[in-house]
Amino acid sequence: MKRTIKIILFNLLAIAILLEISLRFIPYFKTSSEKSEGVYVNYYGQVKNSWYHTWEPNSNNTISSSNEFNFHFKANSLGLREKEFSKNKPDTVTRIMVLGDSYVAGVGADSNDTWPSQLEKILNGKYDHRFEVINAGVSGSDPFYCFTLLRDKLITYTPDAVIVAVNTSDIYDFIYRGGRERFYPDGTTHYKLGPWFEPLFHYSYFFRFLVRVTGYGKALERRSEIPKWNRIATDSIASVLADSKMLCDRNQIKFLSVIHPNGGFAIQNLGNTVLKSFYYSVPADIHLLGKKLTYTNNIDVSTELMKEVNDFNYKEYVWPSDKHFTAKGYAYFASIVYDNVLYTDSDFFKIQQLQTTTKL
Repeated sequence: MKRTIKIILFNLLAIAILLEISLRFIPYFKTSSEKSEGVYVNYYGQVKNSWYHTWEPNSNNTISSSNEFNFHFKANSLGLREKEFSKNKPDTVTRIMVLGDSYVAGVGADSNDTWPSQLEKILNGKYDHRFEVINAGVSGSDPFYCFTLLRDKLITYTPDAVIVAVNTSDIYDFIYRGGRERFYPDGTTHYKLGPWFEPLFHYSYFFRFLVRVTGYGKALERRSEIPKWNRIATDSIASVLADSKMLCDRNQIKFLSVIHPNGGFAIQNLGNTVLKSFYYSVPADIHLLGKKLTYTNNIDVSTELMKEVNDFNYKEYVWPSDKHFTAKGYAYFASIVYDNVLYTDSDFFKIQQLQTTTKL
């Protein structure tokens, strides 16, 4: 009997080891940081020595992913992927600041091909008036970081308009980090603690397999609880966006929030494969946010993106592995923002008074 038990235990151990080795070759079980950076990152429990999520000021940086792209840039003195800009803005210039995460910063494209840069090209190409669109997006940022950065640093640069972009990743960022409570009075930032089993998830692919098949999602939350987290996260994000708008209103600055999907939407729209159905069974729903914003200065560009990007052309607009947009994708994104803002609020870009100077 004892010998039989030993044989069974040995076989189970051998199977577990074989599965552990085999699963390491399946990209599905790799985290997003392992796919893009080659290392595992625990997003829970992090402690930062600042309230502001920026690159190191004046640092040289590289944005690359999965052998799909490789771009270099030097951050400015504020730690942004942007040229230096002065607080002394001429009255003849309309300054627009765009805040957000990697989709604003422009991961997947050169600095001149981000959607804020593309928006600046559109505006300056249509009007005999100078527009300056500042890219204040930072990879890994979220609406809470955007608010502190805007309130404490960027507001002094006298923007005429502020745009804050929000996407699905911001819901997951809230799950990992929490909301305003992350900012401690001593100037440090503390994220939420993760589940007890996170270390096992880190080191064992077999355990990752068990976690996934037993109903846990991307942020190691139960899939059954994702709708609850969607509601909590979107309520908190809507609140901080409302505060951002009030801050802008007090300073006579136009404010706009832009809701958009991340690049993975193109992959989600592909055929109903078993793997896709398994992974995206209960995705985070950023579109809930639009229903909770009580002000009218917001647009959801998802529908327009879906009209253009499809199963056949998505690789022109989205990097298939990394999921960020290509230069063409960012250009289309900028055109959607421009067209929608003109339609909903033609005064946002101070365009009403410029109609007589429109370029032919």
